[in-house]
Amino acid sequence: MELLIEDILILIVFLLIVALLSVVCFQRLKIPYTIGLVIIGAAIALFSDLTGTLGPLISFTLSPEIILFLFLPPLIFESAYRMKSRLFFRDIVAVLVLTIPGIVISMLVVGGISAVLTPIPLFSAFLFGALISATDPVSVLALFEELGVSERLKTLVEGESLFNDATAIVLYNVVIVIAISGIISATDVTSGVVEIAVDFMGGIVSGCLTGVIIGYLILFSRDNMAFAETVSLIVAYASYLVAEALFGVSGVISVVFAGLTLGWIASVTLKPAERDHMNEFWQFAGFISNSLIFLLVGITAVNLIEMFGTGTMIILLGLAGVFAVLVGRMVVVYGLTAIYNVIPGSENISLRYQHVLFWGGLRGAVALALALALSIPDSVPFRDQILVMTIIVALFTILVQGSTIRALINRLNLNRPSNLAWVEYLDTRLSAKRRALVLLEKIHETRDIDPRIYESVHREYENAVRQCELDFRVFERSLNLTPKMIEQAFWSRLLAIQRKAYLELYDKSLISEFVLEILTHSLNVRYACVRKMETPVFSINEKPLETIIIQWIISAINRVAPHAKAAKNLRKFSLSIEYQTLISEAGSAGMALQSIEEMSRDFTVPDEILTNVRDVYSRHIDQCNIAVKQMAEKYRELAEDIEDYYLRMTLIMREEFIIRQKAAEGTIYENVRDDLLRDLEREKEALEKHVYNIL
Repeated sequence: MELLIEDILILIVFLLIVALLSVVCFQRLKIPYTIGLVIIGAAIALFSDLTGTLGPLISFTLSPEIILFLFLPPLIFESAYRMKSRLFFRDIVAVLVLTIPGIVISMLVVGGISAVLTPIPLFSAFLFGALISATDPVSVLALFEELGVSERLKTLVEGESLFNDATAIVLYNVVIVIAISGIISATDVTSGVVEIAVDFMGGIVSGCLTGVIIGYLILFSRDNMAFAETVSLIVAYASYLVAEALFGVSGVISVVFAGLTLGWIASVTLKPAERDHMNEFWQFAGFISNSLIFLLVGITAVNLIEMFGTGTMIILLGLAGVFAVLVGRMVVVYGLTAIYNVIPGSENISLRYQHVLFWGGLRGAVALALALALSIPDSVPFRDQILVMTIIVALFTILVQGSTIRALINRLNLNRPSNLAWVEYLDTRLSAKRRALVLLEKIHETRDIDPRIYESVHREYENAVRQCELDFRVFERSLNLTPKMIEQAFWSRLLAIQRKAYLELYDKSLISEFVLEILTHSLNVRYACVRKMETPVFSINEKPLETIIIQWIISAINRVAPHAKAAKNLRKFSLSIEYQTLISEAGSAGMALQSIEEMSRDFTVPDEILTNVRDVYSRHIDQCNIAVKQMAEKYRELAEDIEDYYLRMTLIMREEFIIRQKAAEGTIYENVRDDLLRDLEREKEALEKHVYNIL
């Protein structure tokens, strides 16, 4: 039954209203809203069927066009755009190990078990194994955010999901030919491998090119966020269409790399407030897409199950499919991570992470959507049974695994703050109380405060400081810390001081967000060393991925056009980034070094640890200062530009503070404040153009 445009609009508005009301209810019940939406969608379909109302709903079935062209691009782009690219590329090997060989192994295991337990022939069972292997952990990732699970685990789960979707589609296209013919040859296998490789590499190239070419328009947004957001929306859909229709490669992989590319471009070109606007826009787009697709999955699943019936054979097929998928997932996660963990230089994936990867590999909306959208031909043996198994497996993983993953995370203590997090919590609380007490005393010196009120508040904060110090000592004794654990906790607090220093530089516009991300990535690497009970490595020779890529582009341009202006500008940009990074590293290390004495009063630290920490920071500061001096001598004009920039930016920030202070005091009108701030903003933009003359 073809729906009229009025029916479609009514359906969309109705589903969005249901989604909004459901989100409010499920937040109170602490149920992941995507899981709840599937249940609500199924309930709507059943109600429509029983009462004969809501006619368009009961006749609605997800179509290939709706899934592949409307929902899939923004869903995948949103995840890729907001993903922390440095963490992603740091674990890219682990993600690829779980994805490419993982999908193939999953297909073989699931297909083999399904062929044994059901009447479905082997090649048709492989088809089921290919399409059911796409993971869709939307509800799991939302739960990760709520529970504060580590960034690495989030990256592994989300990264695997992004590549799984593309691999499943490519593998499906290879296997369906074999399933229809019923025979397989060496030529089929070879052509399948080549097709997968071409689809992947072509998708990467297509996505990066689309992201760069169209994303370049963001440079012309000039504070117009509607313009920038529209550009990003065009990139999301254009990257898919260009890859599929123009180049004939994987549209999903293209969208993934277009999202990563545009995320990088935005980090370089957009201001912090603009980045926040863009993130909010894609959060909104992701919410709309997820809400509609999960409701429609529930509706469509019920409609299809009713179409095929609910007999004993259907139930047995579903149970066989669930068993096969769980075994396949177990083999992939535990088997491949065991292999990955023995690779030299790899960061081990712990057993606790493996448990979450296994149980969190939901076959949700995307897996069901692929089964429906890819339209399994009638010529495939046992086509209807494959579709029913897919629906039941998807519903099982969403409703059972999705609703119990919280309990698993709690059981594995992945939601609880580590000892390092508790140290940071106690230290920050103590520092905040001490500073508040100092501020109170300064206020008392400059203002006439009622003595009784002052004494009461002062006594309260003195007691709070003493209580914080006591809590720190009690916590320290409760851990029965070894010297290595003490060193680990001490390093954690010092790295936190460096992080704070970086954020202060960024807030004052003294470093760009691009530099902040480089510095934050270096800190995360050092945190990883600390977690492994190792001394963090401070090296100025490690180059971030972006710097390596820029240097490669410069070399390529120089070979083609040695005197090209683009190469010179990129070189200047790269050097300015390196200069800022070195200055920031030296400054933050100096702040950490100054804090050692104060911190050692709160935390009992052996002298040999203090000496080692001081030596590490002193050497790092010397290395940074020497490198800065060498750069200043070699690139004198650039060094003078940056020094001039820092000085002028510091003065502009002071002017901005005074203007805002006068406006808050009521001594200038708001329109005067706005005019003055706009003038300062133009001065800042002129400074940035002078130093970061990229184009």
